[in-house]
Amino acid sequence: MNIIQSFFNKRITPQNLNYRGGYLSSFVFWLSIAYSCLLLKRNNPTLRLLFYGNETIVHILKDLFKLPYDKYYICDYNGDYNEWFYCWPKILTYQRQKEPFLHIDSDIFMWTPIPEALLKAPLVAQHKERDSNFYREVFNEIKKDNIQLPQYIMQHCIGDKYISSFNAGIIGGNDLLFLQRYINNIINFVSKNKGNLDKASRKFLYNVVFEQWLYYGMTTFEHKEVCTYYKKVITDFDMQDATVPTQTVSGTPLKYMHVMEYKDNIRCNRFIVYNMLNDFPKEYKQILTACAEIGIDCPIFSSDLVSKKSLRLEKLKILTNLTKLESEELNAYETLKENYKNIFLKNRKELIKIQQHQIQMIKMLQNSLISDEHKIEMKLSHTLKFIECKESLLDLLVFKSKHYKQSKCILWVYNPILNKVDEFVWSYKKVQFLKELLREENANLLLLQAYGKALEKDSDLNTFIRQCVFDGIINIERK
Repeated sequence: MNIIQSFFNKRITPQNLNYRGGYLSSFVFWLSIAYSCLLLKRNNPTLRLLFYGNETIVHILKDLFKLPYDKYYICDYNGDYNEWFYCWPKILTYQRQKEPFLHIDSDIFMWTPIPEALLKAPLVAQHKERDSNFYREVFNEIKKDNIQLPQYIMQHCIGDKYISSFNAGIIGGNDLLFLQRYINNIINFVSKNKGNLDKASRKFLYNVVFEQWLYYGMTTFEHKEVCTYYKKVITDFDMQDATVPTQTVSGTPLKYMHVMEYKDNIRCNRFIVYNMLNDFPKEYKQILTACAEIGIDCPIFSSDLVSKKSLRLEKLKILTNLTKLESEELNAYETLKENYKNIFLKNRKELIKIQQHQIQMIKMLQNSLISDEHKIEMKLSHTLKFIECKESLLDLLVFKSKHYKQSKCILWVYNPILNKVDEFVWSYKKVQFLKELLREENANLLLLQAYGKALEKDSDLNTFIRQCVFDGIINIERK
């Protein structure tokens, strides 16, 4: 069984790595690919880990980042379908396989070995799903574009309320004859509908149709058993405890994460950076150094997760008609925040060590390696500052969102790893609750109770504590 990963992008060059791929920063995108690879390699040392990409991507991962794939394959796919469908190179990569394989997307992180059941299964997928919203929108587009679906999709995928599918975050197996038929059917489906697909205005919607619906329809029609990583059927994309925002502040060790649509989630971006630095510091430095050498602003040398102080001002100018007074007010605020960051710069190396210690403390709590509440203590971070905020300024900071119309304050926390000031909008009631929580006699016991247990239903208090710890608002100190 080979484990394969792939990525194709002909717009990226060795001189321009400034590609975000949905993340908030390009360096997080590259760290994400690396973290996925390094975890697979560390946890599955006896399996061959292969990478497929176009020439430039292979050069970047192999020569610049030095990622430890066992073998790299350069595949320069061309043609209309590569321009139309982002997953078409993936399909052609499946087609090249002559041995059993599992293709694992590069935004998947696996902290444990690939389950033996998946390695031995004839066919594999991440999970079975059914959806009544987005997939229904796709189906309506299919009808509008006059696309002809295979009968087995109509019969087995399309229901009165739900459309059923497999998620292809992981896909493959040992049944190469079936997988080859599956690939041939994809090619036939696209070729048969090429004329109408050419005229379709939302071609990207068809990726899920030929990669995922077709896989579900074929396996069901042929009575093929598909072994999935997640055993439950996911309805309307509700992953419950497996959603990324929940997982980033998990109270227990994670086994598996598929980022998917959460690439622009701020905690997800921080999570990737923190874990790469903690788990693979050498590779972390290698990647950020390579990015910095060609001009990408990286926190190992400079600042940035979303970047410079003028970004919000520029975005607001595009989205709204800022008055001169509003521009001045916002610029003054950003200057104050930049000055606050500068206070910590001379001690940044020491603060990074403290932040890394916090990350390690979280892992110890998740693994129940700390059990005595008398040996730890929760405190407000010494890089935390509460900012009184006028309503007019708050209106600008949240891009004039109606969601934040209540009385609020701003929390600033200097983040030494990212060398920026993280910003949080809280109600005064929430701030008061935090301060009262830390004054509780059993506060440290509450901290222990927030971690280390797989609870059937997590409490809001546990989640709140873990969020504050992850965000650096609360520090954990040993007594």
